[in-house]
Amino acid sequence: MELDGKPLEDAKLIFEPMGDAQGIANGKPSYGRTDASGAFTLHCPQEDVEGAAIGEHRVRIVTTKAPEYTEQQKTKARSYLERQEAAGGNSNPQVTDEMVNAYLSDSVQPVSRETLPARYNAKTELKFTVESGKENQANFSLESK
Repeated sequence: MELDGKPLEDAKLIFEPMGDAQGIANGKPSYGRTDASGAFTLHCPQEDVEGAAIGEHRVRIVTTKAPEYTEQQKTKARSYLERQEAAGGNSNPQVTDEMVNAYLSDSVQPVSRETLPARYNAKTELKFTVESGKENQANFSLESK
């Protein structure tokens, strides 16, 4: 996989089987992540198999990284947790970074931004057909503009 002619590293791919005329999909979604050269393999965790189901797939490519919280979000969370500890009788609350991150992951929407155009993810135009009995190679050349 390439972005603007260069390998796209650490992108998450989602292959979603498209339904037939009755809307019935042939299989479960498969997921993969690109390496430094832009190569990837797919795995379907629901069925614990490598690859993707036979048939046509809608392909989504996502480049957002792990959640990142702003310093303001971290500071507010730490203050809140310290107040909770103090209210519980702890006169010297020790709130760790792990406690702050756990609280934030349960209660606050992280700040993240997708760098790829929506036509590759939320409003994807990408499709790929997995054929039976063949070594299928899905190669995508994406453009950032």
